[in-house]
Amino acid sequence: MKGKHTSLGYRLVFIQFLVTLGIAGLLLVLTDRVTAYSALTGGMISTLSSALFAIRLFSDQKSWQPKQLASNVFKGEYGKLILTGTFFVLAMVLIRPLNVVSFFVAYLLVQFSPMIAVNLLKRN
Repeated sequence: MKGKHTSLGYRLVFIQFLVTLGIAGLLLVLTDRVTAYSALTGGMISTLSSALFAIRLFSDQKSWQPKQLASNVFKGEYGKLILTGTFFVLAMVLIRPLNVVSFFVAYLLVQFSPMIAVNLLKRN
């Protein structure tokens, strides 16, 4: 049971990474570099936060015990929110120029991509 969920969790993070690269690549072809790297930054914030959450959740063998699972999920989500907020602040302060629209749109698209992907993976 654990192996199946672990594999799915890591595949969903990889799909987020691919969606990030796809959005940034498409924007690079259709628009300009600032829009593309802004989207890449937003997408990578979502992907890295999800990856760190997945690593935290799936690396602990005890986390699959009922007593530990809920606690680890909440701790992981809390950490993910803190990390995401930190990455947002760093991006806003350090990256100039930044296309804020493509940054946030890419973040949201990548954030929601696992919901679509999990339905597609269930069919296979």
